[in-house]
Amino acid sequence: MKMLLAEYEAIAARHSQLPVRKSLDVLLKEFAHVPGHVLRSIVSGCFVRWVRKNHHRFSSVTSRAMYYGHFKERSKSPRPGFLLEMADQMKFSPSLLCRLILENYLTEIGDPQGKKRITNLLKDSSLIRDKVLAFEVFYCTINDPFYGPYNDAKKEISGQENEIRLKDFLREKNIAFLDENDLRDQGFDKTVDVKLSVPAVINGENIIMWIESKSAFGDPKTHAECTREQYHSYVNRFGPGLVIYWSGFVDELQHCPENQIGNSIVYLADSPPEDIRSMIDLV
Repeated sequence: MKMLLAEYEAIAARHSQLPVRKSLDVLLKEFAHVPGHVLRSIVSGCFVRWVRKNHHRFSSVTSRAMYYGHFKERSKSPRPGFLLEMADQMKFSPSLLCRLILENYLTEIGDPQGKKRITNLLKDSSLIRDKVLAFEVFYCTINDPFYGPYNDAKKEISGQENEIRLKDFLREKNIAFLDENDLRDQGFDKTVDVKLSVPAVINGENIIMWIESKSAFGDPKTHAECTREQYHSYVNRFGPGLVIYWSGFVDELQHCPENQIGNSIVYLADSPPEDIRSMIDLV
């Protein structure tokens, strides 16, 4: 789905006014013409950026001590789900709140810390000795719409499914390609999802050498970040290419000057182009 910038900004602004875990339900009603997976991707991108910008406020030593103190006080006579309520009041991720509390909990009981250890506890809260905390962590992670092990797994599966869809499409079109594993075997450090073995033509005239698959919605900040961190390298190595934003993108991004990198262009689409043809077929 291609969306005008004004509509994207209206959705993002409305999301910022709503409780984090309730915003998607409201937006699905207020923007009923927008597919659910598109709205979810937009909201997820907005919230993830907000967390990155504000995480330092929540993760300071003082803040972590306050959250852990709150947990200990409430756990004396717990009502199930009190950490989820706390995260809602903070407008923060329930899973990330649990991560902060677990840091102090592990310190208190003398258990070795580290990101990997905490990640394992978030994935399997039955490993947490404090049974109240174990339940609260479990409840938070399954009710967190944007962060945590369950969301990480869903995002990974979605990304893999879209890559498979792309590869199946190219095979049906008899377009030969190399995937990431093939490129790594050839010694490339930064790899596109698909490097075409022979250049292809899309839109009747545009030549592409590679295709990148993105499950996220292509909003201006996401596109700018990916252009800076990925697409520039791809163009420098392989030439012009195509980015597929499966959850849609802001229409105006098709014409942004950043897409012109040297003499090459990064083209955008929300699905594999049906008119793609290998240049071998055009000779």
